[in-house]
Amino acid sequence: MAEQTLAKCGRIDALLNIAGAVPQIDVLEMTDEQWDAGMALKLHGARRLTVEAWPALKASKGSVVLISGNSAIFPKAPYAAVGTINAAIVALAAAMNRRREGCMLMMAFSRGRGDFGRGVHAKSYSGHRRG
Repeated sequence: MAEQTLAKCGRIDALLNIAGAVPQIDVLEMTDEQWDAGMALKLHGARRLTVEAWPALKASKGSVVLISGNSAIFPKAPYAAVGTINAAIVALAAAMNRRREGCMLMMAFSRGRGDFGRGVHAKSYSGHRRG
């Protein structure tokens, strides 16, 4: 996907990872297949795309935004998979930021379901400033 974007646009200035469709099922009722599918889409997809786009983002001093819900901090049994995957997204952002290669990583937490339009709490995991 990054190669196609570079071929069409010539550069990548920002990457927004917001994919996720993790079932909200009690941790004791969720199947391995449901758990793995949630991990594949939300965590592995974000990691793969970030790694693929990283050289272009580094060259443009671009930004990466990884969206994670508040279940990373406030987990509940019916949202165990969601909370676990969201916590992994937080760890991914922190680990990628430690590379300090010119890209700014930001983590945004929603206050709740469907809340992105009304108020997003953002936390920058880098001290990087442009300019």
